[in-house]
Amino acid sequence: MQYFIHNTSEFESILRFIFFIFGLLLFTSMGLVFRYRNKFEGHTLRTINNLVLGALNVFLLKLLIPVSLSVLALKAEQQGYGLFNILRPTLNWIVTYNVLVFILALLIMDLILYLQHILTHRVPWLWKLHRVHHTDIGFDTTTALRFHPLEILFSLIVKVFSIFVFGISVEAIITFEIILNLSALFNHSNFTFPSIVEKWIRVFIVTPGMHRIHHSKYSLETNSNFGFCLSIWDKIFNTYRSSPKDNPETMDIGIETYRKLKDQNIFKLLIQPFTK
Repeated sequence: MQYFIHNTSEFESILRFIFFIFGLLLFTSMGLVFRYRNKFEGHTLRTINNLVLGALNVFLLKLLIPVSLSVLALKAEQQGYGLFNILRPTLNWIVTYNVLVFILALLIMDLILYLQHILTHRVPWLWKLHRVHHTDIGFDTTTALRFHPLEILFSLIVKVFSIFVFGISVEAIITFEIILNLSALFNHSNFTFPSIVEKWIRVFIVTPGMHRIHHSKYSLETNSNFGFCLSIWDKIFNTYRSSPKDNPETMDIGIETYRKLKDQNIFKLLIQPFTK
C-alpha cells in the first residue's frame, strides 16, 4: 500500500510538471509571436522575480507538506470520507455514476476556487497576501507564478478541505490541477483572440482578454472576472465585466501604490503583506 501511495504521489508530480512546462512554453511563445501588449515596465526584473517566486513556492510546499493532493484523495476514498464516497455504495448501480461524479467534481473544484478568489479580495488579511499577485506591473505567463507562499498554503488547505468534504477522486484532483495550471498560464498570457473568436470562447472559458481586466489598476475592474477556468461563475454571480475602461493594449496593469521597480524585487514581494 505504501508503495502504491508513493507511486501515486510521484505520478501526480511528474504529470503536473510535464503539463506545466508544456503550457509555459506554449503560451509564452504565443504571447511572443502574437504579441498583444508592448507595454512592459521592468520586464526582465519582474520576469526573473516571478519565476524565482514560483520555484520557491514549489520548494517550500514540498518541504512543509510532502503529501500530495492525490494521496489525500486516495486516503479519503479508502476511509469513505466525503459526499461522493458516501453516496457511491447507494448510487453505484448507475452505469455512468463515476463519469458524472468526475465531471461534477471538476465543476465543484472550479466553483470553490472562484469563491476563494473572491474571499482573497474581500477579506483584508487575505487581500494582503493576494495583493502580491496584483502588484505585477506586467501581464504574461510568469504572472501566473507570482503568488505569496502563504496564499499558496491557504489555497492548498482549501483544496484539502474540499477533497474530504466532497470525496474528490484521485483522477479528478489530478485532472483539475493540470487544468488549473494550464488555465492560469493561458489566462495570463500576452495573447488575445480576434474579437469574434473571443466573444464565443468567453461563453464558457476565461480568456487572457477577460482576465486582463481583473489586473487593471481600477478597483472596480480588479473586483470582477474572478473565474479561473470557467467564465460561467462570473456571469451567474454577476461579477463579470466585458471590457476595461482604458484601451486594453495600453491600460495600466497592477496597483498604483506599487508601481516602482523596487517593488518588483522578490524580497519586497515576500515582506509586502506585512508592511503598510
